[in-house]
Amino acid sequence: MGAADVVPGVSGGTIALVSGIYQRLLGSLSRADTHFVGLVLKARLVEAWRYIDAQFLLTLMAGILTSIVLLAGVIGWLLANQALLVWSFFFGLIAASAVYLWRSVGEHTVITSVLMLLGIVIAVVIAMAKPAELEMTNVYLIFCGALAICAMILPGISGSFILLLLGAYSYVLGAVQTLDISVLALFGVGCVVGLLLFSRLLNWLISHHHDRIMALLTGFLAGSLTLVWPWKIVTQWYTSSHGEAKPLVQHNVLPSTWELQYTEPANVAFCVLLMLCGACLLLAIELWAGGRQKSK
Repeated sequence: MGAADVVPGVSGGTIALVSGIYQRLLGSLSRADTHFVGLVLKARLVEAWRYIDAQFLLTLMAGILTSIVLLAGVIGWLLANQALLVWSFFFGLIAASAVYLWRSVGEHTVITSVLMLLGIVIAVVIAMAKPAELEMTNVYLIFCGALAICAMILPGISGSFILLLLGAYSYVLGAVQTLDISVLALFGVGCVVGLLLFSRLLNWLISHHHDRIMALLTGFLAGSLTLVWPWKIVTQWYTSSHGEAKPLVQHNVLPSTWELQYTEPANVAFCVLLMLCGACLLLAIELWAGGRQKSK
């Protein structure tokens, strides 16, 4: 989940869903309520620990944070130097995830089909939005954290890409790489607030309207494929607050058009191979998660 969350366009929520821990995660987060606070205030810490499934949460968060810290620099370098290969791998992963999620819809009806199409439209509109360039104030950083974490637990909606749209992706990634505690603390406050509020709503929706929510999330995943299509042409750039030139507007093109634009090989065969590797990884995670559930 941590590795996926570092990449703009890829959601850690997708990995949680396919690995079979998604609803346990939402349930655990949604139990951070007044009853939990009451147990803590009464010093009934063992009960509070079990009520919120804290061992599961801490183990998961430790893995996510470790992955982000260890892989932020590596993935940042790969995106800068081997973007085609990175996007190809995650394209295959997300495409297979969309198929998996559609299969999880219990009954395919007109309503679920319409919701899936709606999800595709929403994801495509988000993907076509232009990144903002705003001053990184303390309040804005907290807001970015709250919004990004909501996206991170939604399969198909990338928290990293939301940060990219808000103009905060490079700033926050740089803070992770340099361990800027002040920036990370403010961002973390926003994450905690957003997570506690949004997880309760999402948990209720999935519990009461499972098939419809899964159909909508399938659309999010399918629509996000436009974001991770490997071959893109940058048509407009902007200068960040650090004086760096960054892509503002990009258009998906065919590999042949990409080769003409950049006079470099499109590596189609290798990219397709990596797409298949991403799909196979998803299948392996699904089989592993299914085997664990049967063994319980």
